[in-house]
Amino acid sequence: MERFRELTRCHPMLVLSRFPRQLMQHFGTVSLSQLYLNTTFFQNILNAMQIMRPHIRHKQSVLEPFCRFLFEILRVIADHHAVEFHQLVSHTWEFFYDALEADFDLASELIFSTPHVLLLENIVNMYESQPETVAFGEVMAQRHSEWSLRATLESIQTRRNKHHSAASQQQQIEQLLSRIEFQEFTPASGGNPLTERTDMTTITQGLQAIDFLCSKTDQGTAVVALLRRCAVPVASLLVTESVTKAVMAMVCQSLLNLMKYDSVCVDHVMRQYVQCLRTVRPGLKEAAVNTVLEFLVFADARQRRQILQQLFDDSSEIAKSKLGVYLKSAAFRTTLLVASKTSA
Repeated sequence: MERFRELTRCHPMLVLSRFPRQLMQHFGTVSLSQLYLNTTFFQNILNAMQIMRPHIRHKQSVLEPFCRFLFEILRVIADHHAVEFHQLVSHTWEFFYDALEADFDLASELIFSTPHVLLLENIVNMYESQPETVAFGEVMAQRHSEWSLRATLESIQTRRNKHHSAASQQQQIEQLLSRIEFQEFTPASGGNPLTERTDMTTITQGLQAIDFLCSKTDQGTAVVALLRRCAVPVASLLVTESVTKAVMAMVCQSLLNLMKYDSVCVDHVMRQYVQCLRTVRPGLKEAAVNTVLEFLVFADARQRRQILQQLFDDSSEIAKSKLGVYLKSAAFRTTLLVASKTSA
């Protein structure tokens, strides 16, 4: 599919002229046995249609055979009352949405013709427990009013975009975790930094995805579990020489977000942060010190003393500035008050 994607990107007109003709060779040949035995083949056709989606606007020569082929699949499913092809049905709805968005007038005529509506109603009833099919049933119910149909499609498109965005963020986080797990980063204890040779794209995209998901309040259990897996591997980047100064700043921000999101990870992250201030090279330490006031909020008494000692011993301007701000803060006065009460 990646080769097809690249071909479509480089030569869209060639693909648009040839693929529908090749598809037409299968008209009238779709059977239930083929759906069972060649599910991957039909799934690849749907994936190819998805790849071609940006190029189908006002292309009746493309939309018409695509819709006709999909309705052949739906006809076989309906005729045999085959309720096990959830993925094929869901991908069909996705294509119909894309077609309606690309060319509303043509697509609505192709999809909601009277014979097709009867078939679609049958499929919707068969797959009524499938959320994607329920949503398409809502679209069908509004087909007699263009305004209502467009409004329903816009609402569904918003939900689709939100779902695709969340899925993309999760994928980027998984890639980040894999990158940290399988790539050897140079420890901060020595060695030559690899910043010139190490591609940071996967790291930065994964960190941005963490920040995005941490900012959302309505997370599902899968996202919660994924974010809880992030703290330990991401915190390991605090004590490596293989990231850039800009990436170190992003690591610190993401860890702050993770600690706000899940207090279970606070102790481990703070221990790594203290180690970071002790061992990393000056440029990376400067990036870490830039967020020291935020990290001090999560520190226990021992960690706070260790961090302040590092700031006292650091001659850089950023360390002096952050230390001065902290010593004048209400947080510092509170710790003094608690200490005096304890000693009394």
